[in-house]
Amino acid sequence: PPAGSTLAEFRTSESGVDLGSMPAISRYLPLTLVALAACGDSSAPPPEMPVETTTVLTVSGIDSMLGLLNLGGPAADGSGLLALPLQLRAAPSATADTIVTVTRWVDVVAEEIDYEVPAVVVWRNANPWFLVSTHDSVRGWIELPEGGSVTLIPELFQNRLTYLTPAWDGQLFAAPSPTAALTRPVARGVDGETSVEVRESKVVDGTLWLRVAVHDRSPCEGTTPPRYIADGWVKAWTGARNTVWYYSRGC
Repeated sequence: PPAGSTLAEFRTSESGVDLGSMPAISRYLPLTLVALAACGDSSAPPPEMPVETTTVLTVSGIDSMLGLLNLGGPAADGSGLLALPLQLRAAPSATADTIVTVTRWVDVVAEEIDYEVPAVVVWRNANPWFLVSTHDSVRGWIELPEGGSVTLIPELFQNRLTYLTPAWDGQLFAAPSPTAALTRPVARGVDGETSVEVRESKVVDGTLWLRVAVHDRSPCEGTTPPRYIADGWVKAWTGARNTVWYYSRGC
């Protein structure tokens, strides 16, 4: 809406009275009040904008893994203890009840984000709170610790040795949709893992899709780079299982 009205618009009030027939002091009083109100508004500081620490990724399904949370702090020292205790809360709030406190890596669902660098699996994002899980399926929210970071799946697969897992249904779609046409069929690897390169990601109707280029063999085999034999889209998850994953320790 416009910030104010013109002088001509002020000459007639909402009741139809001609302001021009009023005494000068009364005629210009509305303009004076508007000007004073405007001055008061301009002196108020603008509200502070929230600072995001990670990109929001919203998907459907509680079993859709979003990424990995690196706790930061001291590196894993072989003791099996977390860098700091994790208080899993019933809601993404510091005032919510603590469900359980976890102190050991063996008790929390985690994956290697790099060589011998464990990270906690994240299932939901309410930045700076993240839903994590114990191995006995107790789920709760933890606040991103100081020095910690979250890597979401689309970034997690960049510049990695990635592959289609045995959870993949064997289908490659021409577009990120289950009704899209299928592309060239691809045989699975002998061990059920098919080497790919992840090239693109897109969330459609709450489902994360990944566009992959399929290799004719693993980059770890042979002395020359593998050839690309197919290209298409796959769902990032089948139920609670990832259809694409990576070798954290390389070849």
